[in-house]
Amino acid sequence: MLVKQFLLLLSIGVLLALPASAQGAGESPTACQVVTPPDAPYGCLEIIPLGASTSVSFDGQDLGLSPLGIPQVEPGAHSLRLDRTGDYPWYGNITVAPGQVIRVDPPLAPMVGVFPFEFFHEVWPLAVMVENHPDARPQTGLDRANIVYEALAEGGISRFMAIYMLTPGVDGGAQADVIGPVRSTRHYFVYVAAEYNASLVHVGASPIGYAALGATGIRNVNESYGDPGIWRSRNRYAPHNAYTSTDDAFAAAALKGTGGPGSWGPLVFKDPSFPAQAPAATSISIRYPPLGWYDVGYTWDPITNTYPRVMDGSPHRDGLTGEQLAARNVVIQIVPDAVIDREGRLDLAQTGEGKAYYFLDGMVMQGTWTKADFGSRTFYWDTAGNLVRLNAIGTTWIQLVPPEAVVTYS
Repeated sequence: MLVKQFLLLLSIGVLLALPASAQGAGESPTACQVVTPPDAPYGCLEIIPLGASTSVSFDGQDLGLSPLGIPQVEPGAHSLRLDRTGDYPWYGNITVAPGQVIRVDPPLAPMVGVFPFEFFHEVWPLAVMVENHPDARPQTGLDRANIVYEALAEGGISRFMAIYMLTPGVDGGAQADVIGPVRSTRHYFVYVAAEYNASLVHVGASPIGYAALGATGIRNVNESYGDPGIWRSRNRYAPHNAYTSTDDAFAAAALKGTGGPGSWGPLVFKDPSFPAQAPAATSISIRYPPLGWYDVGYTWDPITNTYPRVMDGSPHRDGLTGEQLAARNVVIQIVPDAVIDREGRLDLAQTGEGKAYYFLDGMVMQGTWTKADFGSRTFYWDTAGNLVRLNAIGTTWIQLVPPEAVVTYS
């Protein structure tokens, strides 16, 4: 593919100053037609989408704003993407023949707003730390969560934070009779829980984790401090035998004060009748460093419009039901990390911005996450500057992944 360093401005309502013999008796030729004779060994594209200007990306190269022309395009298949704030991105594969001029003028679909689901009542988020050591598997209750975060703790072992959106006085919201095994928290999980104003259930914390709990002021239920709401199972050895439920945990959190209602944090939802408009991607693979013992995979099921989850090469199943866990949305958020103490504990760079991938409806969108400071919420953006809208029904899995992890999809 050959794209010149200059782009042709297309003649939209402006006639090119050509001799009458070149113009003929009818319409004036466009700029692409002028530079692409029928016997040319290359083609030319005219990008003229309806409405306001769009950002144009051709074969992965950003070319600027429409309207524009792409001259001397090598024959063959090429990819084109158009982005405009407020609209879904448009994707297309275009095959160009020698001497061919192709006009591309697709309409871009406007993005829909948040759908008024009945369960969007006032929510009281409840976050529970769940461990992922091999001796803690299979976990219980992750299938009942609205949101699950996964991030590395020390030693290359990942840990989960499951968030349940409770709606007391309405229908209860997300309910789980058994959740666990419950384990200690880290400061980066505390800051994530604070974005939802969630009550956090845990068994101990790292030193910086305790500092983050004090700094955020969120309600927390800590078995290590003698708080109720957590029990020990006789079917497993300590420390992998601490469990709770949404009812017990919420009652224990209520003893810590009124707290306050929370929110859906960084998540924004779309009308379910409008599927995502993006390139297809039905298989996702994440290889966490350094051990590769916590590899994660998702494969889209078009029948259920979910992504059944695989961990370490086997279906990730709930310990109570035996059913495979499945995500309705998968967000991969690239977050740099660093070892901060002799125990190998990590710090995650949660403020600033970084790369993100969003998987839903069998599609993938790339974009950016931003977070101004530890007291702010995270925002998920697409490449056109729109907030990414996800599916509301089902579980959203958010993978906090270091840059050295291997993320692939197809």
